[in-house]
Amino acid sequence: MKQYSHGLMWFRRDLRMTDNRPLFQALRQCETVFCLFIFDTHILSTLPPDDRRVAFIDACLDDLQRQLQQAGSGLIVRHGTPQQIIPAIARQLNVEAVFAGSDYEP
Repeated sequence: MKQYSHGLMWFRRDLRMTDNRPLFQALRQCETVFCLFIFDTHILSTLPPDDRRVAFIDACLDDLQRQLQQAGSGLIVRHGTPQQIIPAIARQLNVEAVFAGSDYEP
């Protein structure tokens, strides 16, 4: 199994620490794991501003942030497209590997 100095865990739909296979793999393979969530502006632009799903995601992210802080880490939250955000964050943090769960939505 390849080992990395810095890894990036991209939280997509699975906003939990327990029973999270990509997070488990990242922690197993990396000395340091940075955690990221992206509010995808392509998706947000199609939703009404008061969409309850966004409020639900906010609440889940608050909970995830608390859990990560209790574990000595934190969550990076950005707005934009994954195609722009992930390479920029990876360069900024010297990330060698990105871990993420599969997303089966179109």
